[in-house]
Amino acid sequence: MKKFTFIIIAALLLAGCSQKLSLHRKDLLTVPVTREKVDLLLTEKPDNADTGLYLYRNPTSREMVIDFYDEITGDPRITLPVLHYADTYDIPVSLAFSLAWAESRFKIRARNDNDRSVDYGLFQLNSKTFASLSEAEFYDPEINAKHGLAHLRFCLNEGQDDLIALAMYNAGTYGVRTGTPYSTLKYVARLFDYQETLERSFQDFLKDSVRIAQIMNRKTDS
Repeated sequence: MKKFTFIIIAALLLAGCSQKLSLHRKDLLTVPVTREKVDLLLTEKPDNADTGLYLYRNPTSREMVIDFYDEITGDPRITLPVLHYADTYDIPVSLAFSLAWAESRFKIRARNDNDRSVDYGLFQLNSKTFASLSEAEFYDPEINAKHGLAHLRFCLNEGQDDLIALAMYNAGTYGVRTGTPYSTLKYVARLFDYQETLERSFQDFLKDSVRIAQIMNRKTDS
């Protein structure tokens, strides 16, 4: 099973970019967005599509999604990689950011020392699980997001359920199968509470015509 798990994770990582990306806000700026365009886009959204991913993938509304999550993280070095790899691995945007919040509170240099390993960075990558990474790579938010969200995609595929997947991310596949720790259940509950708050805030943001107009004007000026 361990060999199989390693193969799956490796395949997911290869499915992403083979080289470190250079993600810059100016490279993602597209056509101006208006409230009317957003409303039209949302009427065309498939029922099963994640709203955040759907709007991020559309050039008309991408900047709006970036703007919202920049305010959440306070740092485009975090926002852009998380959005990019959520898109790459087809993970709901609010879930990707909620995991980063639960793991590190969006702190790039977060560190947790265990008995025999260390958890590093934005998605708290474990030094034994990701033994090939250097300390500098663990603290690189782009590299950390790539590996963290690839591993979350593996957990989602394996667990076939968000709750089980997050428990696997926190306690490991074996830990969940042999009896999920109470601390993990509390961790998942806190994450889901944060995700719910995040999604409500995003829905309010989509209704804010003034904010959308400000984004449109900033893009026009640039």
